[in-house]
Amino acid sequence: MLSDETIIKTGRFLGYANMVLGLIGSFMLASKFGITYRTEDVILGSERNVGLTIAIFIGCMFEVCITSFILLGISSVLENQYSKAAGNQQRSTMLSKLADEVSEKERKDAIINSGWRCPNCGRKNASSIKVCLCGQEKFDA
Repeated sequence: MLSDETIIKTGRFLGYANMVLGLIGSFMLASKFGITYRTEDVILGSERNVGLTIAIFIGCMFEVCITSFILLGISSVLENQYSKAAGNQQRSTMLSKLADEVSEKERKDAIINSGWRCPNCGRKNASSIKVCLCGQEKFDA
């Protein structure tokens, strides 16, 4: 299965390739079919019909521009959707890490807030700690 980036690059390449090849094709079609043939008596002649040549070229380029812009637009929309999806995934990962950090901090704060303060050194100890680091015992506090 093709990745999202491959599809985006392919769509962009097709859009630009269509534009370049369409320009070349428009010149070829206009030069080939922009000639009118006349018959005067027995002699066969041809001459360039400038209006017809320009009309063929503009008509072909109009179609080329429309299809190229559609292809480039689709690849642009896909690129935006891909970047938004990647951004949302990163954002949700960061939010879950932040939520984990906050809940860990709240847990530590709850332990410390339900604890006791040592009258000797002023250190806050969890309620499960019986002796402070300075040596003061909890029931003396």
